[in-house]
Amino acid sequence: MKNDLRFALRMIATHRWFSAAIIVTLALGIGINTTVFTLVNAALFKPVALPGGERLVTVSHQNLKRLDNFSGVSLSDFQSFKAQSHSFDGLEAFTGGQAVLSEQANPPERFRMGRITSGLFGMLKIPPILGRGFTAENDRPGAALVVLIGHSVWKNRYGGAPDVIGRPLRLNGQPATIIGVMPAGFKFPQNEDVWIPLVPTEEFEKRSNRALQVFGLRKTGVSVEQATADVAVIAQQNATAYPDTNKEFGAIVRTFHDTYNGGQIRTVFLLMLGAVGFVLLIACANVANMMLSRAISRAREISMRAALGATRWQLIRLLLVESVLLSCLGGLLGLGLSMGGVHVFDLATRDVGKPYWILFEMDYVAFLYFAALSVLSGIVFGLVPALHASRVDLNTVLKDGTPSGGSQRGGKLTATLVVLQFALTVVLLASAGVTMRSFFAAQAINPFVRAENIFTVRIQLPEGKSERYELPAVRREFWDRLLPQLAVVPGVTHAAVTSSFPGLGSNNRAIEIEGRPNENPEQLPRVQLIVQSPGYLAAIGQSILNGRGFNEADGETGREATVVTREFATKYWPDSPAVGQRFRFIQDK
Repeated sequence: MKNDLRFALRMIATHRWFSAAIIVTLALGIGINTTVFTLVNAALFKPVALPGGERLVTVSHQNLKRLDNFSGVSLSDFQSFKAQSHSFDGLEAFTGGQAVLSEQANPPERFRMGRITSGLFGMLKIPPILGRGFTAENDRPGAALVVLIGHSVWKNRYGGAPDVIGRPLRLNGQPATIIGVMPAGFKFPQNEDVWIPLVPTEEFEKRSNRALQVFGLRKTGVSVEQATADVAVIAQQNATAYPDTNKEFGAIVRTFHDTYNGGQIRTVFLLMLGAVGFVLLIACANVANMMLSRAISRAREISMRAALGATRWQLIRLLLVESVLLSCLGGLLGLGLSMGGVHVFDLATRDVGKPYWILFEMDYVAFLYFAALSVLSGIVFGLVPALHASRVDLNTVLKDGTPSGGSQRGGKLTATLVVLQFALTVVLLASAGVTMRSFFAAQAINPFVRAENIFTVRIQLPEGKSERYELPAVRREFWDRLLPQLAVVPGVTHAAVTSSFPGLGSNNRAIEIEGRPNENPEQLPRVQLIVQSPGYLAAIGQSILNGRGFNEADGETGREATVVTREFATKYWPDSPAVGQRFRFIQDK
C-alpha cells in the first residue's frame, strides 16, 4: 500500500493537467453534495440544540377520517395526556400570540409571544440567565401576570440592564412584571421573544378549542411508535367520554422535525439532495470514462506488472489507490467550496424568519458524510476501469507492444458510460425544467398585482381583554381613524385593510348555497376567504367585472355582502348571474 500510494502520487504529479481536470470535476460534485446534505441535515435530522433534543416530540390530535390532518390539543385533553401517559419524562403545552410591551418613557413595541405551562422550560432544562422561571403558582387563575423576556429583548429594549428583574410594564394593556431573562439565541419553539404563563380560562377549557401545541420528552428506550400507542389509548377514552367534541380525533406523536419541517418542506429538501446526487453520479461517470481511457493507454505497463508476478488484486489495488487519492484531493477542494456555500446560504436566510433552532453549519455528521462521499466516489469511478485494466492478455499486448488487445472491451465500456451520463443528464434537466416551469407558473397566478408599488405593514391590536380594544366597536373605530390618515400620506393613492396580503394566505370556511342544502356533512363545499375594507381591490389594481365593490355600509347587520371570483361564480351559478345570489358560512360538523 505504501508503494502504491507513492506511485499514485508520482502519476498524479506527472499527468498534472489530467489529474487537475478530475480533481476539479469531483470537487464540484462532492462540494455541492456536501453543501446540500449540510442544509438537509440541519433542517430535517440534526437534533434541536437542547439537552435531550433527540427525544423531543410533539403530541397532536389526528383526524381519524383524514389521517394527514393534524390539529392542536385542547387544555382538557392535554391535562389527560399528561396525567395518564407513561411514555414521557415530561409533557408541557404552548400556544402562540403577540405581545405589545409598553412602559413610561419607552415606546410600545410588538413581539412574538408564547403562553406556556410552567414546567416547559424546566423540562427542556433551559433556565433563565437572570431572575427565575415560572412556577405552578403563576399558572393559577387570578395570579399576577409575570413575564419572561428573550435575550434580544433584554439587550435591545432594556440595554442589558441587570435591574430589569422586577420591572413593571404593561403587556397588551395589562400590568405585568418581568421575572427572568432567557439565554442568548433561545426562542423556543418558533422564534418567540416573550413568554407568559398559560392560565386556564373559560375559552381554553373548551374541548373544542384545540389551540395548544404539546411538547414532550420521550423516556429513554421508548420509540415514537410506542409513545403514539400510549396517547392513542387516552384519546380513545376521551372520544368515548366526550363524543360531541372528540369522537373523530385520535392522537399521534411525531418528532420535532416531522412536525415543523415535514410535509412539503421535507419533500423539497429531499428532492434537492436527490438532484445533487444525480450531479455527482454524472461527474463520476465522466471521470470513470477518463480513467478508462487512461487505463487502456497503460495496458502495456499493467501487462509488464502482471508478467513480473503481480496478482490481479494487486493491480486493482494499485489503480484504486490512485482513484481514491484523486477523489480525496477533489473532496478537499470541494470541502472548501461547501463551507463557503453553507456560509453564504446561512447569511441569505438569516433574516427571513427561519426557526431559530435551524443552524446552517457543518457538524461532525456533515464531515463524516463528506469523508464517506470522497472515498466512495473514488471507488465508484475507479472500480470499473481498474477491473477492466487488470484483465490483461500478456501474449497479445507484449507481442504487439500496443494496447489494442482490450480496445474492443474498452470501447463498449466507454459507450456505456457515455449513455449513462446522457441518461442521467436528461433526467436531471427534465426535472429542473418541470420545477422551474412550476415556479414561474406559481409566480404568474396573479400577474396583475403590481407588487413593486404596494407597501404593507402588519398591525395586530392587543389580544384578550383590554380597556382600549376589548369591544368590537372600539376596534372598528381604530381602523376608521387609521385609514383616512394613511390615505393623506404623500405618495399614497390608496389605503386599505385586509386580513391577508395578496397571495400570502387566507381563511378556509365551509359554505352552503341558498336553495341547495349540503347533502354530505363530511364533504362540505369550502372557500378561501379574505376580509377587506372598501378600496382594497382598487389598491391592488383589481377591477370589478360585474356588480360593485364594498362601501362603508357593507358588513353591518342586515347588510352582509361579499365579492367573489369569476371561478366561484361560474362554479355555483353557471347559468345565471352571480350578483344578487346568496350563500352563508357554516360551522364544520
